Amino acid sequence: MGRPARAAIAELAARYQLPFAQPDWLPDVIARYNLTPPPGRPGPFCRRPRRMGGVTAKRSVSILRDPAFARLWFIAASTQVGGNMALYALTILVFATTRSNAAVSALVMSFLIPTIVLSAVAGVLVDRLNVRWAMIVPNAIRTLLTLGLALAGANVALLLVLNLGISLTTVILTPAEASMIPRIVPKAQL
Repeated sequence: MGRPARAAIAELAARYQLPFAQPDWLPDVIARYNLTPPPGRPGPFCRRPRRMGGVTAKRSVSILRDPAFARLWFIAASTQVGGNMALYALTILVFATTRSNAAVSALVMSFLIPTIVLSAVAGVLVDRLNVRWAMIVPNAIRTLLTLGLALAGANVALLLVLNLGISLTTVILTPAEASMIPRIVPKAQL
């Protein structure tokens, strides 16, 4: 952008009610901070799209207004909230059934150990799979396992096995959700 003529600078200074007439830095400040003139007085330096790299950023709208991202966000949020609620309920159920801290620890470890041990391998596996199917299949399996939790009653051994299965599906599901984001969100909003 070239420097505007002295008359344009003086006009801008008057428009913004600045106490000086010809500052050299005024056009840069107006352009840098996307300043607009007072209402009712359009000026030559009204908002322009900013260039970031090779992409022109338009006025950003909420990413949740994108239906594909909103669906992904809702699925991820609901599976996280539901999974954590189920783990909390299982913790209470196992303790109420056994009155054993060791049993509760085994329950929590059956959820955490697969995540710790297999997360790196799961990320590589998901990169080689169709990401869409890597989200659909673990969610379907996780749904069936959660139904199994509801039907298992107070059988602690079965609860531990089902919880282990839910943890294994979560290990696959988490990198699949993360790798889906750049595929559905425009580069300008990443």
